Amino acid sequence: MFWWRFQIKLGKNAADLAGELAQWTRSPVAGGDVAAAMRLLQELLDVLDAQLQRLRPGSRDPATHSLGKLQKRDRLCRVYIKAMVETVNNLLQPTSLPSWRDLHVSERSRTATALLDTMQAGAFILADNLLQPDNISIAAENLALTVSVLNTEGPVRDFIFPQGRPSGDAIRLSAKVIKRNSRNGVTKLVFALYNKLPMFLPTTNATLTFALPPVGHNHSVVVASRIISASINKGARRLYLAEPVTFTLRHNLVNSNGNFNPNCSFWSYSPVTMAGRWATRDCKLLDSNLTHSTCSCHHLTNFAILAAQTEPQASHVQGILLLLIARAGVLVSVLCLALALLTFCCCRSLQSSTVTVLKNLCLCLLLAELLFLLAIDRTQQTILCAVAAVLLHLLLLSSFSWCCLESLQLLRSLYSSSMGGLSHPRCLYSLGYGVPVLVVSASLATNYRGYGTETACWLNPGGHFLWSFLGPACLFALMNAAFLAVALFKTIFLSAPLKLETSRVNHASHPVCDGYYNTDLPG
Repeated sequence: MFWWRFQIKLGKNAADLAGELAQWTRSPVAGGDVAAAMRLLQELLDVLDAQLQRLRPGSRDPATHSLGKLQKRDRLCRVYIKAMVETVNNLLQPTSLPSWRDLHVSERSRTATALLDTMQAGAFILADNLLQPDNISIAAENLALTVSVLNTEGPVRDFIFPQGRPSGDAIRLSAKVIKRNSRNGVTKLVFALYNKLPMFLPTTNATLTFALPPVGHNHSVVVASRIISASINKGARRLYLAEPVTFTLRHNLVNSNGNFNPNCSFWSYSPVTMAGRWATRDCKLLDSNLTHSTCSCHHLTNFAILAAQTEPQASHVQGILLLLIARAGVLVSVLCLALALLTFCCCRSLQSSTVTVLKNLCLCLLLAELLFLLAIDRTQQTILCAVAAVLLHLLLLSSFSWCCLESLQLLRSLYSSSMGGLSHPRCLYSLGYGVPVLVVSASLATNYRGYGTETACWLNPGGHFLWSFLGPACLFALMNAAFLAVALFKTIFLSAPLKLETSRVNHASHPVCDGYYNTDLPG
């Protein structure tokens, strides 16, 4: 991203930079790069606006010169919006989805909201700089955009988006609304249809009004359609429509067994913080069947169908039983570890370097399991969840580290003359806690957003961040196995000749017995 900002400072054309960004996002990007790409698109909008201001015709410019500037503004905006659509489409490709999951749920939501907001702002810049009323449509795999500038001085018809594209999703804006919101004889409309973006906008704090109350208590709310966006005239975000807009969206979930409860919703967000949630204000469900739902709303924004899916009672009971069994098992383990740790600490006759290793191993496992019981599911508290994930990462790696040191102590007992330094407490603590601290510190410096997920306070499984735990853990396990193998080899194979030699020495040290058994019996 530094290179693009350097190019911005050099005054490079915003449309050219947007084209380079589109080309860069064709290959898979990391989680942090998704958010950085959206911030860069927002910056490029400001750069584009500044460059367009310099192309504004002056009062003393000749007519041909003014027309040339206006044509250049039109051309520049068309090129920019095309590159912008391509960039957003690339960021929503299946190859980029793991990068979105690398982001923490709150940052993922803000980034997706910034995408919606930036697309709308860029589309209105194009609408403001078109030479004459026009209808521009750009379609991609994950995004369809239409920018329309309508002449309202003559007859006006209802506007339907998307046009000429039977996708099962459509929104209708009445001619009356278009005419009423005319400015200087024109009305500017922006429509967009997003695929895959709904999965990045959480339903956690949604305020919903269902047509039917959800059956049972165990239901989950999901976004059950694509997002369709509609805007009229720049700066009219909170415009109340006297005649509601109607839209129909196709379900992307199977509506069967009566466990599908559609809800007409829109994404309500702050343009300053980009924090948002799903809401239903001034929206109602008109019709719904197995495949589609039709809604009406008295405002224009980003719409979708939310559904409350009721899980079968059997699966709910099974989930509770599994949770109880898991927590009971962890609780028993905690009690046993606490008893073992108490034994090691109270019995002074057991104090040695090996016992030091065992005490720290029990302590790490005990703290990790207590943390698991108390904080593994605190996903709603973002900071607490991230701190719990970091501590759990550190404690589990420390457990592997001390387990490896236990095998090393066993090996040291067989080679006590050459490995005596490993029994020093300073050496043990440096290895037992130092290596895990280095790994966790490097992980935090590389991707601190990778701690905490939507479902658990643990490392984000998306991308490769989980290997910051799996890699060191596997290395500790391999070292542990290697130390044990060497110790077994030393014990079994190298001690056999020693036992044979000891037997011979013992046999030679009893000549009387030999003489007794080798003497011929009388008679």
